Amino acid sequence: MTTRTKKISCRMSLKFIWGLSIFSIIGLIAVWILQMQALSDNFALTSGIRDKLAGLPKTDSDSSLMASAQEIPELDKIAQNLAFERIDKVHYIRAIGSTVLAK
Repeated sequence: MTTRTKKISCRMSLKFIWGLSIFSIIGLIAVWILQMQALSDNFALTSGIRDKLAGLPKTDSDSSLMASAQEIPELDKIAQNLAFERIDKVHYIRAIGSTVLAK
């Protein structure tokens, strides 16, 4: 009787292992399909954005800087009203040695 129960338990464990393996393979294939679908959706989205960007006119950084500077009206008068003063030179504090703070 014991040999027969060992054969039955061996068959049951093999069936369980095969079933679990097939279930795992099917699950991994399903996850792979979903990942590929998400990847293709992202690729389509980025290609659409690239097409929109290609249609936009290219601007110079210098011209955009000049345009932003021209948008600020009377910058010198605003600085005078805020009591700003022009400076000639900036002096930085230099730390002696490698430590900045000593006790």
